[in-house]
Amino acid sequence: MFLRFAAAIGLLTAISLAAIAVEKQNLSLKRVISLQHYQSELLREKRCRQILQAERFGGPLNLLQATEQQGAGNRHRTSAARTARSPGAEAAAARRAR
Repeated sequence: MFLRFAAAIGLLTAISLAAIAVEKQNLSLKRVISLQHYQSELLREKRCRQILQAERFGGPLNLLQATEQQGAGNRHRTSAARTARSPGAEAAAARRAR
């Protein structure tokens, strides 16, 4: 009878230790998932900031390209109109081209 009691206690102890190990692994996985969610949120915010920054930097370039394309349509002006430009206008055009 003592042997059955000892076996039952040993079995309950083994089951309890196994449950504790499973719960410990479960908590560890929850921590990893929580960390991944945090990192994912940081990456989303960083991506949004970079998109906004790209739009800010890309906006003037798009505007410049549009003006250059409009200017390309007007390039067939007469040479007299080109020579009538002021030196300040040429410097401004050179700055825009950079």
